[in-house]
Amino acid sequence: MLEYRSTIKARSYLYLELKKAANLYLEGFLLDDIKQKALDENIFSLNSKNRIKEIASTISERLQALDEILLHKLTKGNLETSKQIALYAILKTDRLFFEFMQEVYRGKYLIKDYIITELNPYSKKR
Repeated sequence: MLEYRSTIKARSYLYLELKKAANLYLEGFLLDDIKQKALDENIFSLNSKNRIKEIASTISERLQALDEILLHKLTKGNLETSKQIALYAILKTDRLFFEFMQEVYRGKYLIKDYIITELNPYSKKR
């Protein structure tokens, strides 16, 4: 079971980085090779070594959550499918985000209310 971590703000969607790493992985690079390439060549265009290591680790974790079929769809599929697979990888690796989507967004989606608003207890509207 995944532990709770509040990293979605710091590590965000990382779609382009995931797609770039997935391409390398499908070309035969191992996850450790991709991490090293990120450090040596700054393939994710980041400002610091610590941030590169952090993002490379997150990307590696997300890549491991996807099978080869999904990796191919991520890299070669249309934009909509590719972005949905990236979201799926986040859901598979971030328990807090998964539970938010399950408990908050799912219910709204089922009633076709696609907007999430902040609940303000002091608001006169209810």
